[in-house]
Amino acid sequence: DSVAFVYPSSLTSIVNLQILHLRLENFRGIRELDIELGGKDADIFGANGTGKTTIANAVTWLLCDAPATDEKDFSPKTAGAHDLHHKAEMTVENDDGEHVTFAKDFYEKWTKKRGSASREFSGHVTDWYVNGVQQKKKTYEEAIEQATGATLDQMKMLLIHGYFPQTMKPEARRTVLFELCEEVSDEDVIREHGLEGLSGVLLRPGTTDEHYSVDEYKKVAAAQRRKLNKELDTLPARIDEASKALPEDGREISAIDADLKAAQEAIDQAMADTAEAKHPKGAEVAKAVLAGKQADLEAKRAAYDTETAKANAAAYDAVGQAKRERDEHERAATKAAEEAKRLRGEIGSLKAKRDALLKEYAEVQAEVWGEAQETCPTCGQHLPEDKIAELRQSFNERKSARKQHINAEGQRCSKDKIAELDAKAAEQEALAAEEAQKSEDAAKRVADLEAKIQTPLPFEATEEGQAILADIEKAKGSLQGGGIDAEALAKVQAAENDARAHLDELSAEKAAYQAAERARARIEELRAAQKKDSYELDKIEAGLDLCDRFIRAKAQAITRSINKQFQTVSWQLFKEQVNGGLEQVCNPMTQNAAGEWVEYKSSNTAAQVNAGLEIIDVLNKHFHTNLPVIVDRAESVCKIAKVSEQTIRLIVSAPDDTLRVKIKED
Repeated sequence: DSVAFVYPSSLTSIVNLQILHLRLENFRGIRELDIELGGKDADIFGANGTGKTTIANAVTWLLCDAPATDEKDFSPKTAGAHDLHHKAEMTVENDDGEHVTFAKDFYEKWTKKRGSASREFSGHVTDWYVNGVQQKKKTYEEAIEQATGATLDQMKMLLIHGYFPQTMKPEARRTVLFELCEEVSDEDVIREHGLEGLSGVLLRPGTTDEHYSVDEYKKVAAAQRRKLNKELDTLPARIDEASKALPEDGREISAIDADLKAAQEAIDQAMADTAEAKHPKGAEVAKAVLAGKQADLEAKRAAYDTETAKANAAAYDAVGQAKRERDEHERAATKAAEEAKRLRGEIGSLKAKRDALLKEYAEVQAEVWGEAQETCPTCGQHLPEDKIAELRQSFNERKSARKQHINAEGQRCSKDKIAELDAKAAEQEALAAEEAQKSEDAAKRVADLEAKIQTPLPFEATEEGQAILADIEKAKGSLQGGGIDAEALAKVQAAENDARAHLDELSAEKAAYQAAERARARIEELRAAQKKDSYELDKIEAGLDLCDRFIRAKAQAITRSINKQFQTVSWQLFKEQVNGGLEQVCNPMTQNAAGEWVEYKSSNTAAQVNAGLEIIDVLNKHFHTNLPVIVDRAESVCKIAKVSEQTIRLIVSAPDDTLRVKIKED
């Protein structure tokens, strides 16, 4: 691994730092070690297990409280050792020739309770020293930041090889990389890729100079697209429903009106003939009254037929709307009920898990150390005190670990979690009941509306029609007289009845035609809405396409600008998704022997080492630093990348059963 020391990017001049001396005592298997580097490059040789990587871990543990190997739960203790101090101390020199020594001492803490003859282990302690003076941890860290000019996060980037390309979170890694690149303006991207239409797409409605950002527009457009798609999904069914109300193709309205006029004229003539037959010498006044009443009857009948036809059309529309509401609420109720059932099942599982964990915790809590465990099971003799202390510590640690594990598992099925799920389930159950009631109410409205749709009574059967007919009969009675030709009267009356029946048929035909015209107008209205929504959806899709093209173009420009800073490393900052979108990533790539770019984590050791060195070198330039680098596994790299920093190579050498340091003179 490679390790470097860091100075902050706020410095305008390059800051140099060299390691002068490193001392380890009881550190990770190394009993005692002194390395004099004098601020120069060096090769450190040693067989496997002699402590080369431990040197890198000691340096990073001193400066940023983390190992170079990025090992979790790192401890400087030598395995199996007790009651020892595990120390690391390092002296560095800065540009001004100032020497600063940092040291840390890690050891066990044993306490003796009052009335007890034996000590008990109570944890570990770390002491911090600057130039030989003990300090608090915060003061120690402040001294390091003051001496190195770097924050903890910056030190990790440059101290721990592989931390930046592999361990660091992609979002944080992207932030640092974006600081390296030249500014890529939106205007340049739009101009270079012919995306001038994007400005019009991003213009806020109702303004002339206010624009959405690309991300804002995509969110707004996505919401509009969902709304339009929802409307377009329902329009075909509404058009189909309106189409079902259309009668079969009939005659043109002009032909119907012509026949109605002729039928009315026929009735008028028949009525005149009937009146003449009834009153061959009747009074003209009686005839005029009768004619007026009959005309009034026809006008009222026509108006009545028109209104009833119109009322039925509105009723059919209302029934369709009520049915749609009924079905929508029914689907919503079913969905909510299913979700509530799923949540109840999850609650039951969590409760069972919680009960099991509580039982297990009680069992662990009940375990206690007994005298029987202080006796050798083979010979029956009382064990030595140090062995008893070791066994008791192991017992307590296992018990504590099991309790911690149970507590961690318990967080996943806590009372708060169960209460939260119970509240969600109750909410879904209430929603299901509410939607079910709404569906039932809509169904009642459907029944009520359908009950109102019926064949209307003939106008003559209404109260108003009956009154007019009574007046007509009264007028006819006034024309009754002697000398009537019964046979002739019967013929003209039959002719009048036939004419009236024909007029009724024509009136019904016209009413049906008018209802069909209203239905056709509604269909055209819905089709116009469908066409308008389709047009708006196409505009949105085109706008989103422009946004995607812009995002891709800018992503390529940013990637090129960043990758210009590197020779052996290429950064993949955006990744194509299955749905066509771009995912923000931050994947380092290296070239293999065939010249192909492969992911850093899949590269060979030499490629990873050299890539890590180049990344550290580039970041050093960015932060205006020139800091020491420790290269582990250096023997596996045939040609190691040249860097400007003090370089300490750790090399596996089987003949060297102890560490051998070779200083490289200038």
